[in-house]
Amino acid sequence: MNYSDIKRQAALEAEQMHEEWLLEHFSGAPLSDAELAQEDTNEEADLDYIREALITGSTTPDELKDLLAAMLFYHKRRRTFDEWRSQELLEQSAIRLPAEASLHQPTRGGGSRKKTGTFMEKFDEYLGDQKARFPNRTDATVKEYRDAIEELRFVLGDTEIAKVEHEDARRYRDTIKQFPKHRNKGRFKSLTADELTALELPESETLKAKTVNDRLAKLSSYFKWLGQNGYTDINPFEGLSLKAETQSYQAYSIEDLSEIFSSSLYRYDEKWAQRWGKKSHWWLILLGLFTGARVGELAQLTVSDIRRTGEGIWFISINDEEESGKRVKTSAGVREVPIHPQLIELGFTEYVEELRNTGSKSSRLLPGIRKGIRKPGDQASKWYNEGYRDKGHLPERFQKERKVFHSFRHTFIQEAIRNDADIAKLQQMVGHEQAVLKETKTYSGRGFTVESLNQEIIKVEYTGLNLRHLKGGYEKLPKP
Repeated sequence: MNYSDIKRQAALEAEQMHEEWLLEHFSGAPLSDAELAQEDTNEEADLDYIREALITGSTTPDELKDLLAAMLFYHKRRRTFDEWRSQELLEQSAIRLPAEASLHQPTRGGGSRKKTGTFMEKFDEYLGDQKARFPNRTDATVKEYRDAIEELRFVLGDTEIAKVEHEDARRYRDTIKQFPKHRNKGRFKSLTADELTALELPESETLKAKTVNDRLAKLSSYFKWLGQNGYTDINPFEGLSLKAETQSYQAYSIEDLSEIFSSSLYRYDEKWAQRWGKKSHWWLILLGLFTGARVGELAQLTVSDIRRTGEGIWFISINDEEESGKRVKTSAGVREVPIHPQLIELGFTEYVEELRNTGSKSSRLLPGIRKGIRKPGDQASKWYNEGYRDKGHLPERFQKERKVFHSFRHTFIQEAIRNDADIAKLQQMVGHEQAVLKETKTYSGRGFTVESLNQEIIKVEYTGLNLRHLKGGYEKLPKP
C-alpha cells in the first residue's frame, strides 16, 4: 500500500473518530473549564509526539495510518470548535454541506436504489466490519451494541431498514426511558414494552438519561454505517439525545476519607469485621486511593504483577496478558504504576510476599473478590457501591453526592494536579489515552520510566489524612 492509499484510509478513520467524538460530546454531560483545558493540553502533547514521529521517521509502517488518523482527527475537532466559536466560519462550512450531502441523495432516474434487509439481519455484518477496523474493541463493548439492537427489536420489531424513520427512533427513545433498570430480571422479565411503560415507574427506578443516550449513540453509529452501505438515506437516531445531568462522580474530601478508613472494615475489634472482613476489600480501597487505577484493573491483578525495578522501586504492572484473561480499557491502559510509599508503609509488600509463599505467581492479588463475568471489576464495584456503601457502613450522603468506588480515581487525579504533578506523567500513571492511537500502544511502549513516575506519585499526599492506625491491620481480618 502506497502513502496516498494510507492517507485516504487515515482520513476515513479520522472521520469516523470525529463522528464518535461528536456523539460522546453531546451526551448531555457538560465539560468543565478545567476538563476542556486538560483536553487541550493532552491534544497538544499528542500532536507534538505525532509530528516528531512522522518527521524523524521513528514510526513503523503499521503505525503510520493510526498516527495520521489521530492527527487528522485532532484537526477536525479543532475546526469544529472554531466553527462553534465563529458564526462566519460556521456559515462557510454550512455552504459546503449540500455538495457533501448529495452523496446521500436519491440517484437519478426515479428514487434511490437502496439495498434491502432488516436491521437485525445486517447487524452481524456491521459488527464484523467494526471488529476489523477496531480490533481492540472489548467483548463488553460489543455486548453493549448487541443489547442496544436487541432492545430496538423489542420495541419496534425487526423492521425493514429503509422503513425506520425519525418518528420510530423517537418512539424508541421515549419508550425505553420509562423502562426499569433491569427489565430482564424478576417481575419485569416477561412483560412487553407496552406493559413496561404502563407500569409508570418513578424516575428513580427507570433508566438514566446517560444510559438512554449511550444506547442512542450506538444505534446512531449502526444506522450511519447502514447509510454508508446503501441501506437507508437517513440516520433516524441522530440528534435525539436527552438532556442529562452531569454524570461525573464526585471526588472524596479528606473528611470523607477519614470516615471511610474508620468504618466497619477498618474497626477490627467489632463484630462485622471479625465475621465478614476480607483482606482483599481492605486493600482494594487503599489501592484505589493510592494508584488511581480503574476498579477492573485492580480486580484482575495477579501476584506476579507486583514487581521491582533494578533500582529497588516497587511497581504494579497493569497489563492485558492473554494467558491470565486480562483486558484493559484502551492501549494506554497497559502501564507500570509505582507503588505509593503509603501502601508500602501499611504493609502492602508484606501482604504480597505472603501471597507468593502460599500460592503460585499467577494467583490473584485480591483473591477474595470474584472477577466479573461481563466486566472484570463488576463484582468489586458492586460490593463497594451497593453493598458496603449502601448498607450503612459509610455516610448516607455519599449516595446523594454520587461518591462511588470510581471516586477514588477522581480523588487521586485531583490530588496529583493540586500538588503540581506533571500532567503527561500523571496521564501515563492513570492510563489516560494519548492521541487516540488505539492499537499501536505507542504511548505505553515509549512512556516515562518507573523511576520518573515515582517522583510524581509521591506528590499525592492527602494532607490531613492519618492512616497510621491501619498499619498491618489487614492481618486481623478473617477472610482473604
